[in-house]
Amino acid sequence: MKTACAFAMIQAKRGFFKEAVFMEKNRQTVYSPDGQVAFAFSCDGGKPTYRVTYKGEAVYDTAPLGHRIGGIDYHEGVSLREVATDKKAVELPLFGRMKTVRTAFNEAVFCLEAAGVPFTLEARVYNEGVAFRMAYDAAAGKTVNAEYTAFKVPEDSFAYASFGCRGRGCQRYERFAHYAAICYEAAYDRFPVKDVFMPTEKQDLFHSLRDGAADAERYILTPMAVEFPEKDGEKRFGAILEGYVRHYVGVNLRQKGSGLFELNTTYQSGKQFVDFDVTGDRVVTPYRILSVADSLDALYNNPILYSVNPPAVGDYDWVEPGRSAWSWRSNGSFTGKIDTMYAYSDAAIKMGFEYNILDGRWSLFAEDVPTVFGLVQQLCDDTRPYDVKQIVWNGFTASEARFPLGHKAEELQNGVRRYFPDYEAVETFFTDIEKLGIKGVKIDFMPPEDQVEAGVDLYEWVAKAAEKHHFIVNFHGAMKPSGLNITYPHVLNYEGIFGHEMASVREAENETHLFTTQYLTRGLAGHADFTPQVQNAYGWAELVFVDAPFNAIDATPAELTESPAVEFIKACPTVWDRTRVLSCSEYGVFAAMAREKDGSWFLGVINHNRAENTDIALSEFLGEGTYLMELYTDEGVSRRTVMAKDALSVALSDNSGYAARISKVCLSQYGGVCGAPVAVTLAEDTLSARYTLDGSDPLTSKTAQPYTAPIAVSDTCRLRVAVTDRTGAPVACLAYRFNKLTADGVWEDAVAYMKGKDFKEQDINLRWLAYRKNK
Repeated sequence: MKTACAFAMIQAKRGFFKEAVFMEKNRQTVYSPDGQVAFAFSCDGGKPTYRVTYKGEAVYDTAPLGHRIGGIDYHEGVSLREVATDKKAVELPLFGRMKTVRTAFNEAVFCLEAAGVPFTLEARVYNEGVAFRMAYDAAAGKTVNAEYTAFKVPEDSFAYASFGCRGRGCQRYERFAHYAAICYEAAYDRFPVKDVFMPTEKQDLFHSLRDGAADAERYILTPMAVEFPEKDGEKRFGAILEGYVRHYVGVNLRQKGSGLFELNTTYQSGKQFVDFDVTGDRVVTPYRILSVADSLDALYNNPILYSVNPPAVGDYDWVEPGRSAWSWRSNGSFTGKIDTMYAYSDAAIKMGFEYNILDGRWSLFAEDVPTVFGLVQQLCDDTRPYDVKQIVWNGFTASEARFPLGHKAEELQNGVRRYFPDYEAVETFFTDIEKLGIKGVKIDFMPPEDQVEAGVDLYEWVAKAAEKHHFIVNFHGAMKPSGLNITYPHVLNYEGIFGHEMASVREAENETHLFTTQYLTRGLAGHADFTPQVQNAYGWAELVFVDAPFNAIDATPAELTESPAVEFIKACPTVWDRTRVLSCSEYGVFAAMAREKDGSWFLGVINHNRAENTDIALSEFLGEGTYLMELYTDEGVSRRTVMAKDALSVALSDNSGYAARISKVCLSQYGGVCGAPVAVTLAEDTLSARYTLDGSDPLTSKTAQPYTAPIAVSDTCRLRVAVTDRTGAPVACLAYRFNKLTADGVWEDAVAYMKGKDFKEQDINLRWLAYRKNK
């Protein structure tokens, strides 16, 4: 059997490159490819420590490393045996804030020994920060008693932090953890780190909505962002995150004052560590990630968390990101009638959306399961011609789950309630719903992250099980993400955020505070199932801010189809080629973000409480030439031409915002119901457009037609438009779904039949199925 060190040496090349590694006895310093970031490791006196500098200054000062495993300490009496080094580059596809993750790093694997047991510290040093993890030989055992890793930021830094929520609201309905487990549905704020800080008045308000937060000051969620002291008048930022959390617990931070943060591996009151067993063949920690950035844009777009995860293997062409109608909150948390699902599916069809969610209580459509399944299958059959796919909800520990996927122990063990996923029940459920035509699952009430086999590992197990059925996955009631979607691209969203459903934040002051804080904190971990609203202009901006490849929109059918911004809602993508956090953004005060997809830019601006008007410098993201801008404010919708040299000025009061679409091309309609011919407007005379109605690429397809007049879209189709410059190079590409609806059509007949009938009655459901069968 290979030891941990021997294994590491096989994986990394021998041979030091002096520009990347500086060596002394018991000390090694590894530099980033650009030489600006340095990771200094030491085991002087047998105590392993590390230090991270950026541009010559300590941003994460000297702090300890190590564990107690199987009753043996591996943070004292440690010796450095050997170091293996390598240079690596990463390029990974991503559904989310960028199309491709690209980065490079210098790697050092430190081979260590303590108590006769070999173990390694793997450090990756990027231009954007550091990622490190520890791996122990199997001889150490699999029971982790404590992890002593800590993080020390300069005392005059500020933390962008949340205390989480572990109150009664997560436990009273026999759904969640039933002990002091943490919940990520909590607000963030800005704090000086010199002293131990306490929740702000704003956070107390949010915690009261979530029924309290016992011992809140002791726990800080990861990610936690950091605003370092200014250097030469320029701000610098960073964040403490976890990446590749597998076979090990998720952790949070315990603040000690003076900028020092230790790890917690439990959320139990009065405790910092509780023993747990890893599920791999040996103890391997997640990557501890320490990012650095000169701007909020660089902080948000940091690639490290994604890069530490293994790439996907296999064909994922079947995965389709998209927007979804969502009834749970906008319909009063009652979706237990099939006619409700037809109403929301009708909205999805009219908006050109890809999905509709059958959320909680869908399993109560009828008194018996065969009738429920019959109703669901009929809905799938009816929406399939319009390419609206149905997603179903289920939960592991939820009271309204008719098909429970697991159960919990009745008694606590060492203060922890154990969970027991029913893997056979999951596979049976997935097999049954696939036969009905279901295309994805929203899995809720996941066990907490301070458990391994029945907690953290469950996410990967569900991802693998869903992949066999070609289901997309949305984890709800979940821990924060750590890059699982890199390995399993069909995992299109995580909750683990204080979103619309539980925050009760229709009040503008609360909502704008959440959006100007969470995207730079919890949002650093990746996808977030916030479920944005579209009832006002800052709600339209939310569509730009959310990192949600599967985006469930919190709105009634009328709020979607009758919105003054209906064309923006239909046009806005859910995955992006690149993202820019604009320099006028200020944490907790004002947020401006631009995202680009296939040559078109979407701008979202949200003002929480900045008094002065803020101009948006379009030069931060636009290229050369003239663009068409469609601007959506609470005062109305307007269109005009803009250039990169222009500044966009919109007067905003507190708790307001706006959105815009800026491109070389505009359509008179961005998908939805077939109607008037679709006009294509180009920003410059030197541009030309081609289009197809069969979904093929207009740049290469034999069916492509040059645009000369408004396009007659008279039948259900996918319209694609490609715009090229005078050299033939593409500058923008659009693709939108159009659906033909007629008064005598099958779908319209189904919706009309349901009006005025009470589908809570079993007889009505049976009569409906008989009616559809006859049709």
